[in-house]
Amino acid sequence: MLNRPPMQDPRSTLLGDGAALRDILALAGPDIAPRLLAQIVTDLSATSRQLGPAIVARDWAQIRVQSHVLISLAGTIGAMDLHAAACGMNEAAHGQDEARLSSLAPSVNADLAALVQLVTEQSDAANAANLSSASLRAASLSSVTLSSANLSSANLSSASLPTGHAEPENPPSRAGTTRTHRPAQ
Repeated sequence: MLNRPPMQDPRSTLLGDGAALRDILALAGPDIAPRLLAQIVTDLSATSRQLGPAIVARDWAQIRVQSHVLISLAGTIGAMDLHAAACGMNEAAHGQDEARLSSLAPSVNADLAALVQLVTEQSDAANAANLSSASLRAASLSSVTLSSANLSSANLSSASLPTGHAEPENPPSRAGTTRTHRPAQ
């Protein structure tokens, strides 16, 4: 019996080890990361929709524009093989190199479609997790609200309230005061 490595989803190699995408999502934080992923999906999808027809029509200007966008997107999220291919496609478009474009187009289109699918799945998962988290926060908030309502309806005597902590009726005015800045010595 042969020792074969387990079958791997070919899309999993698109993002290398995934560190670049994980890092930018971590920097964005849990509230922004789902929106960032959604924007990446939107941008990759738009690039895919515009690049394919431009290649077929040999619209060199549009190929340059879309390959430039793809260079940025792929590089940002760590899809380095696609980034390199998009760089080659951009160079081919600048030189109007038919042969080079023809050799790069199938792999760029296939990898871009696979990347759109992969990032879409990650975005959907992040949105589901975010909705679940939002539901938990809403449930926590409603229990806090209920606790506050119970507290406010409790029978508290005025003797149990702290004294001497009232806000002044007329806080001192700051009008006419100036601050001077003294340089550090």
